[in-house]
Amino acid sequence: MSMDALETNTVLALPGQVTAVALEIPKSIDYETWAAIGSGLKNVEQSIMFWIGDWLTYGEGRFSDRWTQVLSESEYSLRTIQNAMWLSKRIPPERRRADVSYSHHLLVAALEPDEQEKWLRIAADEDLTREALRDRLRADKAEKTHVSAHDRSMPKDKAHRDQSLRDDAEHEDCIRCGAPNAVSAHYSGVGKHLLGGGMTLKTHDIATAHLCHKCHTEFDSYEATNSYERGWEFLVMILKTLVRRIEKGTVIVK
Repeated sequence: MSMDALETNTVLALPGQVTAVALEIPKSIDYETWAAIGSGLKNVEQSIMFWIGDWLTYGEGRFSDRWTQVLSESEYSLRTIQNAMWLSKRIPPERRRADVSYSHHLLVAALEPDEQEKWLRIAADEDLTREALRDRLRADKAEKTHVSAHDRSMPKDKAHRDQSLRDDAEHEDCIRCGAPNAVSAHYSGVGKHLLGGGMTLKTHDIATAHLCHKCHTEFDSYEATNSYERGWEFLVMILKTLVRRIEKGTVIVK
């Protein structure tokens, strides 16, 4: 099938000459048309990651043996591409909202479909920022699990493991690079035995940092676990995560 035979639409229709590096607008257009161009460009900016996710997901399903070849040509990080594809699969087009940003959709992608619809609707109706939606999601989870800030504190005789510390990365960004969907990554660097770690034993749950998959992998590589420099960086990330936990009440300082 030729490109001319493919069904097209006017979503990207723009007046004048459009090139890879310029939009040459005719001098004769009126103000309303000019303003409409700006609205259209803003819509493109907000939509591009949805489109990329759907495009890659289609390629994965249709061209399973070749689709990854295009990744080497992308300027996006692997984490960004993974998030776009994950969202594409978790939230189909009919459940997405044009009045809520891509970042808002990422925050609710892990939820069940009815919960996704609920929180996207709330975000739109109440004009919530991404940060405000994240706070509401945290509060909702705490209420559903009946876990108060006091209940999440760590008494002195707390056991080696603490589920609240392992779970509190949900809806958090990576403390190191800012990517979404962080996890609580246990320290794996030099001296981990001093923090409860061993050959087959993870360190104490307090010795964890909110890291994305990419950063977690970098810290867990063989070179990193035997590097004092990378070990110090990991410990700094753990301290920054501890500050975050204190600020949101996961850890109570008395």
